[in-house]
Amino acid sequence: METLPCGYKYLQEEELFKLGTDSIALSRFATLRKGDRVCDLSSGCGAVMLLIAGRREDITLIGVEIQKRACDILKENIEINDLSGRAEAVCADLREIRKHLPSSSFKLVTANPPYRRVGEGAKCASEELEIARSEVTCTIDDLCAAAEYLLCSGGRLALVHRSDRLTDVLCAMRQHKIEPKRLKILFSASGTPSFILAEGVRGGKSGIIIESGGPADG
Repeated sequence: METLPCGYKYLQEEELFKLGTDSIALSRFATLRKGDRVCDLSSGCGAVMLLIAGRREDITLIGVEIQKRACDILKENIEINDLSGRAEAVCADLREIRKHLPSSSFKLVTANPPYRRVGEGAKCASEELEIARSEVTCTIDDLCAAAEYLLCSGGRLALVHRSDRLTDVLCAMRQHKIEPKRLKILFSASGTPSFILAEGVRGGKSGIIIESGGPADG
């Protein structure tokens, strides 16, 4: 168990994908407003969800995770941090989100989804890691389709992804009526682009702000 920057305790297992700086960066980047109802997709053990919960006490959150083992740990993390009154975990495939959650019911959707295309790079040591790291059960299009369904008009999608997938991310957002409004690029120690943070608004007008980037470990 470790302590997150927000002060919450965090249980995780290396076999289920460890907490990274990308999750921390996303939790700080997402626009959060009073009383927001938040859905975290591809939630894993709940790092992004907990970090966002630590930013405001007046928001409610739901984490959606396909892998039962990770979802069970997510439930534990909710309990050990006394968040049961305003947070819950749903074990579900986001491609079937309509079976589990009502439409247009969230003001913010967040996601740190799998980065790799299927078949890209070396195969992971376990099926659980493969699902967490590659688009076996969640492509960028799947993610944006789920966000389109979940978000109310004017609601926001905030996500983190690998920098070389930027075009895929922005095109999928617009295809699903989520207009990209904010973009930030994080850089590795060598100065090359590492991750992108993007936020879009459902039904928003065109026009994007490129924010000053920084180190991927910051």
